Amino acid sequence: LDVVLRGYSGYNTRWALKVLDRVFPTVGHDGAAAAPPVAVTVFFGANDACLPDRYAAFQHVPLDEYKQNLHSIVSSLKKLWPKTLILLITPPPIDEGERLRHPYVENPSGLPERTNEAAGSFAKACVETAEECGIPVVDLWTRMQQYTDWRKAYLRNNHMPFLLICCLTGTAAM
Repeated sequence: LDVVLRGYSGYNTRWALKVLDRVFPTVGHDGAAAAPPVAVTVFFGANDACLPDRYAAFQHVPLDEYKQNLHSIVSSLKKLWPKTLILLITPPPIDEGERLRHPYVENPSGLPERTNEAAGSFAKACVETAEECGIPVVDLWTRMQQYTDWRKAYLRNNHMPFLLICCLTGTAAM
C-alpha cells in the first residue's frame, strides 16, 4: 500500500480547486496511465473557517462557498476516478485558548483568528455535503466534542492516530 500525501499547508477549498487538476497525475513515471487510488480523503475546513475579520482573514471562505467547493472537489475526483472511495473529514475542534497562547504568527489584536463555534459550523456543512454526495464522512469535530477533556486528550500530536481510529471505528476514547 502506498500512501501519497497531497496536503498543502494553509490551503482552503478555494485555493485547492485552483490546483486540483495539477495535484493528481493521470500519467505514471513510465508514461502509462496512472492507476487510480483505492481511496482519497478530503480534509478541508479548518482554514476556510478562519474568521473574516481577524488576522487570518485571507484564508476565510464563506460557508456556502465552502460547501460548493467541497461538492466541486468531490465531483472532480469522481469524474477522474469513478470507482475510487472518496471520504470527507470535517475540520477538528479549535482550542481557542491554546491558539492564543501559541499563535503561528504575531497576533496584535489578541483575538482568536478561529473559533470552535465556526469550526463546528464548517464541520456540519462538511457532513451535509457528504450526505448530499452520497459518500462517507469522518466527523472529527462532533466526535471529539463528546469527550469532556478533548482539548488535553486529543489536541496533542501523539494522540492523533488513536483519535482517527476511534472516529473511524466508533470505539470509546481513552
